[in-house]
Amino acid sequence: MQAHVFQQNCCSQAQGKILNCASKEDPAKLGEKFGAINLDLLDYDEFTGTHLKHIRNFVQGDVMEIETIFPDHDFQTVLLGEFVEHCSVEYAKRAVNTIHRFLPVGGTLVLTFPLDDRPPASQHGKDKLKVLVGTSEAPDFTTWHWQVWDDDKLAELLPEDKWAVKTKQALHYGFTKHGGWGITLEKVSNG
Repeated sequence: MQAHVFQQNCCSQAQGKILNCASKEDPAKLGEKFGAINLDLLDYDEFTGTHLKHIRNFVQGDVMEIETIFPDHDFQTVLLGEFVEHCSVEYAKRAVNTIHRFLPVGGTLVLTFPLDDRPPASQHGKDKLKVLVGTSEAPDFTTWHWQVWDDDKLAELLPEDKWAVKTKQALHYGFTKHGGWGITLEKVSNG
């Protein structure tokens, strides 16, 4: 299954409002098809040449600031697609912890990510290899994939006292031989 199909399937079953974090140009059309609010750090995608302000329901902002951007916390589902593979473990944990505080108990987090171990130079041209958060010596968030999420890292990212795995589906990503994962999680506690 492709990641965008997995995301669409999750949205079709969602109850309440949907927030699509790190949406880029919303390739799964979640804003158009399901009314999702599309949130991204940048307002321009240099890879596709898309001005994101023209994307349906686009809000420019940082996933780390969703509690401030959306103070009413009235979303039942948050998607974090194709994000964690760009992050240090600590930065990804901060993002997931922010989403955990944001969602109500019973709310759903949808994660999709490739298992991409290709070197950065084989992913993008040198001019597009950028550190977006952090430094070149200690990047937190980059334009290239560099974090491969094995079971141990996922257990650290998604502790069982906070999240219950509802589904875990192997996903197809054409650029990596390892595929990836689509995971839906239910928030089980405020702790």
